[in-house]
Amino acid sequence: MKTSIHQIKKFFKRIKRLLKWIPIIWSSEDYDYRFGIDVFAEKLKELRDYLNSDKALTLNAKYHAEKLNTILKLIDLVYEQEYYGMSYMAKLEELYGPRKFVTKPTNDSKVFELTIEYERNYTESELQEIDNHERKLMLESKYMQEKAHRLLWKMVEFYIRSCWD
Repeated sequence: MKTSIHQIKKFFKRIKRLLKWIPIIWSSEDYDYRFGIDVFAEKLKELRDYLNSDKALTLNAKYHAEKLNTILKLIDLVYEQEYYGMSYMAKLEELYGPRKFVTKPTNDSKVFELTIEYERNYTESELQEIDNHERKLMLESKYMQEKAHRLLWKMVEFYIRSCWD
């Protein structure tokens, strides 16, 4: 009788898990690696939550949950926010003021020109200097983004096999 009650509980637990995963699978696509990262992150969240719960049996469960939490924060910063890769935008605004991207029509009705307009009126030479500085800041941000990406996957490689109960 115990086995059948256990099997019934297990069945309903799996139905609940299936219902939880339907929106994740539904919104998933095959053309971008990001959907795989999202699925991976969701599984890590489940594991982290389990290791943080009273159900976890291993002595180091809370420690491993914290490591998973750090990995999840990095996944968010690297993939969701692109925090490091876009940090140059805030620096540019801090240095040169707010700007907006404006599309302007060209002689070809199918093609538009994208221009950047600042609140302050800069001279052509100042705009060229800003553009050069933006390229430098962009490269620095890209470097930081790549560094965060490498750190994330080194952490996954190092900690993932110890995160179990």
